[in-house]
Amino acid sequence: MHKIVVIGSLNVDSVFKVKKIPKPGATIFSSSFEYHFGGKGANQAYTIGKLGGDVELLGVVGNDEYGSKILQHLNKEANVKIDQIRVSSKFFTGMANIIVDDFGDNQIIVHSGANFDFDSKYLETIKKVIDLKEIIILQLEIPLNIVEDIINYAHEQQKIVILNPAPVQSNCEKFLSKVDYLIPNETELEILMNQKFESQSQFLEAAQKFVKEKHIKNLIVTLGAAGSYLITQNVCKFINVYKANAVDSTCAGDSYLGAFATKLSQGIAIEDALDYAALVSAIVVTKNGAQSSIPSQEEIEKVKLFK
Repeated sequence: MHKIVVIGSLNVDSVFKVKKIPKPGATIFSSSFEYHFGGKGANQAYTIGKLGGDVELLGVVGNDEYGSKILQHLNKEANVKIDQIRVSSKFFTGMANIIVDDFGDNQIIVHSGANFDFDSKYLETIKKVIDLKEIIILQLEIPLNIVEDIINYAHEQQKIVILNPAPVQSNCEKFLSKVDYLIPNETELEILMNQKFESQSQFLEAAQKFVKEKHIKNLIVTLGAAGSYLITQNVCKFINVYKANAVDSTCAGDSYLGAFATKLSQGIAIEDALDYAALVSAIVVTKNGAQSSIPSQEEIEKVKLFK
């Protein structure tokens, strides 16, 4: 089994349940409020650990109660290695406000906090950890220059690099050719390409052109309830979705990526790994919360979902 390191964000998620996501200027009541542990980096690492992968998480939390609780939770509940997590003396742990409506759709606002408190000394620590791993996973909830430095280094060391380009930032195109698996959702791909897709045929044509022009090795586009696509220089393969009654899509993308990476680390073929990722994310959206919605392997084997 390949060893995985996830470099990314750790947040506390404040989750508001509403009937309908409000329009600008509207004030509405929430039917419930909860807080969960989240952040794309933490969610992806938690998924991998929960599913039996060998995973370490690198990132920054604040010197506060939330930071301590997040780390304890990751290690205790999912066996995520946290020894090299940095504790910031300047910023609070990152926070996210999440609004979830009755259809399971969500709207998220993130305050980065300690997630942006990287420095050159910590970057050297990260590189030493990368030397000991085979698969490197990143998102864009940490400073873009740090992401670029890590991708360049991991590429030089011939590591497998997985990037979830969320939230999409300008100037990230320049290092996409060094990524082995680029995993955006449809909206993120539209922003990356500065293009709105009006039909499936237009989406596929544009995505295939994007792969060729940017020299992308593997593009995996998630489409929510519509499935996902694997697009390479020579392949365009649809991955069907598992039917599920969605109540909260907050962690769908992170669990998809984490499940895919777990199977990839076990030597499973790409298409089979993507099918497994589709199953895991289908289970996740039937539950509320981020990390609290992620199933164990034992739970997955008991669930009966169909395509």
